[in-house]
Amino acid sequence: MIFKNVVFIIEDEGDLKFLSFIKNLATKLGVSLYYLTINPNLTIDGNAKYISNNLEETISYALNSIKADLVIAHRKKIDPFKMIFLKPEYVKLAEKFSNARFLFLREDVSQINKIGVAIDFEDEENYIDYLKASYEFSKALDIEPEFLFSFNQVYYETALTKTHTEEEARQIIQEMLETKINKIKENLAKALNGKEAILKVLKGEPKREIPFYIHENNFDICIISSKIKNKVSYLENIEVSIGIF
Repeated sequence: MIFKNVVFIIEDEGDLKFLSFIKNLATKLGVSLYYLTINPNLTIDGNAKYISNNLEETISYALNSIKADLVIAHRKKIDPFKMIFLKPEYVKLAEKFSNARFLFLREDVSQINKIGVAIDFEDEENYIDYLKASYEFSKALDIEPEFLFSFNQVYYETALTKTHTEEEARQIIQEMLETKINKIKENLAKALNGKEAILKVLKGEPKREIPFYIHENNFDICIISSKIKNKVSYLENIEVSIGIF
């Protein structure tokens, strides 16, 4: 089991609406659930432990003292215009605790029916553990996750047509795509012990196309890796609840 200890961070009264959802999630995952609060007046009848009014200190306690495998927090809504000038809190936390697993819940989440898992790594990157964690999380919720990969064909076309004919460029790109897909399928087979997986291949800049696909197809959660390329761009572009594994 990858997930054993889950911590839910209570920041304000608005977070109390997530309690039944969190309990149900923890039951399905089969984990020990802990509540930490940054407000000493929100201990939910003594069930939530107050460590500090500082969010980062509280998360540090969750990771170091409780050994949390997953920290759940509210992804607070922020005006898109303000995002141009201010980095959202959940983005700061993802950067600060770069090796931690997070689940940032959108305020309107009530159930999870559809999960998308982004695959965007350098060719030499080992992301087997990430695939395992994403799959275990999804299957615990009785959901078959959709693994998402986007191939930026235009980028390669622009580069290759400078040194090759269009026909040569197309052939090279097709071979590159097939190689990448085969590598992903190989990694999925290792991570899932040969189980069948849903792999969706998109076209375009991954950090834009994957979040767009997630939004357009009504996914409830998009899971990304803590080591994914362009992590901040993903975090800012994804509009649904976000898992970082």
